[in-house]
Amino acid sequence: MKRFVLFLTLAMFASTATFAQWGGGGGKLETSDLKAPVVKWSKESFDFGKIKQNKPVTVEFEVTNVGNAPLLLVKVEPACNCTTSDYTKSPIMPGQKGMVKVSFDAKNLGNFSKSVNVTTNAKESLTIIKFFGTVEK
Repeated sequence: MKRFVLFLTLAMFASTATFAQWGGGGGKLETSDLKAPVVKWSKESFDFGKIKQNKPVTVEFEVTNVGNAPLLLVKVEPACNCTTSDYTKSPIMPGQKGMVKVSFDAKNLGNFSKSVNVTTNAKESLTIIKFFGTVEK
């Protein structure tokens, strides 16, 4: 699956470079002629507030492709072993939405602040989404 995503990413970059068109206006490349995905997050952080110890909690971060080429969520990496993630693995077409779902299983009492690195094929390729809260008995 990782090879497929890598192949798809490389193929998309190659096709973007091959099929980029020059706009009018004296041979200048127009920004609107470039094909590229653009990431827009509904939120980049989430406050769980108070949660119970050893009771997993989950939050979904919604991402919209506001660009004009398919968006790929290439890699989603939680910063610790107490966090798991799931995410949209198929290309997110222009105007469509995808998600990154994060689950946290709190073992330690007290305040917590965690992050997940999300790498995409967009120009601004890295987004760090965060969540935090307080674990109680």
